[in-house]
Amino acid sequence: MGSNVDLRIISIAVVISILVGAGTGYMVGNSPIPEYKEEIDQLETINLGIREEKAQLLDENTALQDQLYEFQYALIKSVKAYNDILEEQVLLAKSYRALERSYSELEGEYELLQLSYEELSSNDKEGS
Repeated sequence: MGSNVDLRIISIAVVISILVGAGTGYMVGNSPIPEYKEEIDQLETINLGIREEKAQLLDENTALQDQLYEFQYALIKSVKAYNDILEEQVLLAKSYRALERSYSELEGEYELLQLSYEELSSNDKEGS
């Protein structure tokens, strides 16, 4: 009798195992895993596109930063040239004012010399 019970328990265990295995197989076959795989594939494709776009944007960013540095350098050079021109203008304005003063002084001296000459000429004519 003992072996009959053991056989019966083993048979019941085998039947339960078969039912559980079949149920699991059915569940796996009808599970949403294929849908998830399809969604994962779509997401990977989107992710790849985003990575390519990111790489392209990084390249564009690098190019734009290079342009920015070039423009900044050109601007710095232009500002320096402008400042140099302003300094030159200040120096030229000072020189111009000094020349004007000298001209005015020379003009005054010329007028005095002219008067002296005219006086000498008239004295010379009177004395002759």
